[in-house]
Amino acid sequence: MDEILADLSIEDTWWLRNFEKLEERIQVFDFLSKSVVPVNLCKVPWPVVWVLARYNRKHIWATRKLPPTEWMCSALQEFCHRMRWRWYFRDKKSARPSIWFRSNAHCGEIIDPGLQFWLDRFYQLVVGETVKAQKRAKRKKEAVSNMSSLVRWGIRLLKDSKWRACWTDKTSSYALVEKRQISTIHDDILDKQMYIPTVYNICMVDSHFKGYLV
Repeated sequence: MDEILADLSIEDTWWLRNFEKLEERIQVFDFLSKSVVPVNLCKVPWPVVWVLARYNRKHIWATRKLPPTEWMCSALQEFCHRMRWRWYFRDKKSARPSIWFRSNAHCGEIIDPGLQFWLDRFYQLVVGETVKAQKRAKRKKEAVSNMSSLVRWGIRLLKDSKWRACWTDKTSSYALVEKRQISTIHDDILDKQMYIPTVYNICMVDSHFKGYLV
């Protein structure tokens, strides 16, 4: 335990002394009552609570392992789709649909050739620089992790536990759900006809839902 706590900052130490404030940010989904209960009433390892509540949701964990090129390519494709949609709706006076979906593939409408050329060129340059950066990092071997021993412990415990962390917009926090219950929850949502027929597809819903899981 001393080794795990040795690399904590002064701010981390303050949060440890006020750990109940972190516990207030995490709930556990009770399948029987279909409601959430405070995490301190459940047997959840405290390092798991630390990992989920201590840092901002947008905080990016960086290990010494280089991120796959596929991640960068996927992010670039999403960016290109957004730019195509913005161009497509540039002169529309009606309300514009939100483009912040998990999947925002372009509808296939013809766009300005100049914009398409710029997007293609932008994609090629970014991917090229990514590959070069990865090669330099492998040669120098200077990659540094921003994950403390406590964070690594918490992530490992979460992965090995029966819980899956799901982000909830209602409370702007994480709720822990038992992994074995997720499929049943999916089926309950579909049975309630909460989705229109065009997306009434279990595989599609599963695919989008996994994007919100840790």
